[in-house]
Amino acid sequence: MKRSLTIIALIVTVAGAVYFWCDRRPVYAFPPSRTNAYKLEGYRLTYTGSAEQLHGWPILQRRDIDESTQAKVRATIGDWKNYERTTERGYACFDPRLAFRIGENEDAIDVLICLECRWVYFYRVRDEEKVRAPLCISNAGLRAFADLDALVFPKSAATTTTAPAH
Repeated sequence: MKRSLTIIALIVTVAGAVYFWCDRRPVYAFPPSRTNAYKLEGYRLTYTGSAEQLHGWPILQRRDIDESTQAKVRATIGDWKNYERTTERGYACFDPRLAFRIGENEDAIDVLICLECRWVYFYRVRDEEKVRAPLCISNAGLRAFADLDALVFPKSAATTTTAPAH
């Protein structure tokens, strides 16, 4: 009996340590470098302009952001609290209006964010391949990403903070 309790206690301790470790590691190990912000036209199929594109979505605005804002962007994107632990939540529109390029040259990672369907996609610039599975934004994350949007693109914040009408 004593041995069974010891084994159970060991299993619970190891499981707790693994959960604690998984919750502390970042979402993605971004390359150390600058971060740029992009305002995208989410409805790319109806867009008639001739803007430069980011993974197929027209770029409406591009901003270089200062170091303190870069730190906030990396912290928000990298925090597991801003994502759901399931892939069954979220809608299926994926019309991203906000994106960040973290890093430089071919090693940079593009993070495309749709605040309507709550999906975040991570692409490698070198070959435009997804570098991890998409993540679904939590309720707390929706507020955090909307705050980032307002910080980087202050005039457009009101259009990206609303919930989807799906």
